[in-house]
Amino acid sequence: LYPEEDFPNSRFFSVLPGYVTKEMRMYKRFWRDFQSRTNAMVYRGRKLPERYGALGKKKELIGDAFKEFLAERGFDFDISSKNDARIYNGWLTFLMSGKSTLITESGSSIVDWDGHLKIAEDLNPKQISKQYLDSFELEFPWNCISPKVFEAIALGTLLIGYRGFYSGILAEESNYLVLESNHTNMKDVLDSVLDQEYATFKSNFNYNTIILNEKNGYEELGNLINREILNQIEFAKSNRKISVKQSKFNSWMFTIQKEDFTKKIRVFSEVYSGIPFFIPDFSFQVLSILKIKRFTLNWKALRFTIFKFL
Repeated sequence: LYPEEDFPNSRFFSVLPGYVTKEMRMYKRFWRDFQSRTNAMVYRGRKLPERYGALGKKKELIGDAFKEFLAERGFDFDISSKNDARIYNGWLTFLMSGKSTLITESGSSIVDWDGHLKIAEDLNPKQISKQYLDSFELEFPWNCISPKVFEAIALGTLLIGYRGFYSGILAEESNYLVLESNHTNMKDVLDSVLDQEYATFKSNFNYNTIILNEKNGYEELGNLINREILNQIEFAKSNRKISVKQSKFNSWMFTIQKEDFTKKIRVFSEVYSGIPFFIPDFSFQVLSILKIKRFTLNWKALRFTIFKFL
């Protein structure tokens, strides 16, 4: 996606689309016991355009499969992939109303490199055959764990999902109940959900190993950004007359020596859920004086880039 020859002065890092917040580590005190959770299963998926490939299609398929299965057996559930059923207020309450929730990996297994698939789909979707789209399927899809997974675990809700990598955070059966791609084990999965002893053990296990693991928290992202900032500062120090002192109050003091003057600038790193960022007024001065090409956070690509000092 980012060839080195096209970005010679850049470094790219893979990060998660969302992390565990400090607030999420307090959700456990509000857990509802499994008996009082009215729905056997809750889920909000999305019907994505065909150009997202097989990975995108799973978001709809998993919900449709369980809707039919649970309805036939008379269980209460709240599952939908319709846009008008999406929940923006009361999402956490919704998640905790279910004994379990369905998960799929976020991402896409097709990359529309030049945008022609979207144009073709918008103009005449019937012209795009499944066979044509299959030719664009990636051998290694762009897949990652969804932030909704962390929310569900933090609320003590069991996870059910297709086999996947899930950014290396979830392990099959240890952290989520595996639903086979042909849906042949749906009864076994449901039996595990209804086993209160198993459900209580699994929800506590997931909370302790994933939510309380600092590697899954925003602290990890903050530390990564901080390390790279300091690495780039060291690079600048070796190439320019610059001295930097980091204080215990999450700030850096830059002393920049130009040909005819010496200027000191303090750059504060404010912290919101562990993410440091430069206050624009100060950072603009520092970036300009040090001639840093760019400092960017690119969330859509699930990457962040720190451009090197030139």
